[in-house]
Amino acid sequence: MIITQEKFLERYKKIQNSEKNIWQSPEWGIFQWSIGKKVFSIWNENYLSLVVKQDLWFGQNFLHVQRWPIWQTDDDFFIDLKKLAVQEKSAFIRISQKDEKNQWEEIFYNWKKFSAIWDIFPKFSLLVDLTKSEDEILMEMKQKWRYNIRLAQRKWVKIFEEKKSEKAAEIFYNLSIETTKRDWFSGHSKEVYQAMIESLWEKVKVYIWYFKDEPICAWIFTFEWEIAIYYYWVSSNLHRNLMAPYFLQWNAIVEAKKMWFKKYDFLWIAWDEKNKSDPWYWITNFKMKFWWEKVEYFEAFDIPVSYFKYFLYRLKKFLKI
Repeated sequence: MIITQEKFLERYKKIQNSEKNIWQSPEWGIFQWSIGKKVFSIWNENYLSLVVKQDLWFGQNFLHVQRWPIWQTDDDFFIDLKKLAVQEKSAFIRISQKDEKNQWEEIFYNWKKFSAIWDIFPKFSLLVDLTKSEDEILMEMKQKWRYNIRLAQRKWVKIFEEKKSEKAAEIFYNLSIETTKRDWFSGHSKEVYQAMIESLWEKVKVYIWYFKDEPICAWIFTFEWEIAIYYYWVSSNLHRNLMAPYFLQWNAIVEAKKMWFKKYDFLWIAWDEKNKSDPWYWITNFKMKFWWEKVEYFEAFDIPVSYFKYFLYRLKKFLKI
């Protein structure tokens, strides 16, 4: 059953905290809606889920259940989901799981599904155990990284939490232009960053590192239940000798501990951290100097609604056209 945002919020508050995650929160739904995506909330007595409609080419689309599940799930969930997909003329449904293993195979057995050829959510991540002391976490890091953090602490720098969404988005976007050109990846518009900061409200923080009143590094972190997530990072091409990213990352870990979170999620890392040809190699190398223990999530999968449209999509992805 499709329900309103108000009804979703009411049901979400009743869910056990351990089932919650930022991508299935009411605030995330508002964020997706504010950047022009169509968002659905489906529910019955056994399940609750946000579903985001993602655009493809030539007016095509797919339905995306992001970091599912957040409650119990039964076969009725997929029946309702498929009805919604038919209503929206979707090519397929994508399920991005949040579990470290597939706990739902008994539900899927009579559904034809395929491993997703690509997904915006990582298969691998790093989770820092924040129940350990600061000294214990520091000792888990590579010695050079501990040195860089201490070096940065001695520099004349200031870290601020920027609470004004428009200013935070402006600074973050300007730094992102430098970062994306330097490190060869794509970013977002200022409007997307601002919408994220405003929509997530109490579940997001933006930290900015200043040197002589000039912003040189910024981080966006999200929070839900026991997990703090390192979501976006940007930095200037100037003053790189100050080691700003190291100390800003450490500052976020310390702040997350102060807020009583139990895990710090580094989010995206490469499948093979030793493969230098992987576009995620250098950021993975940076992250794994802070923490080495990888977490592997069960792969995302697709349920075709229109087989013709779905295999056309896979062919297009395979050919990279």
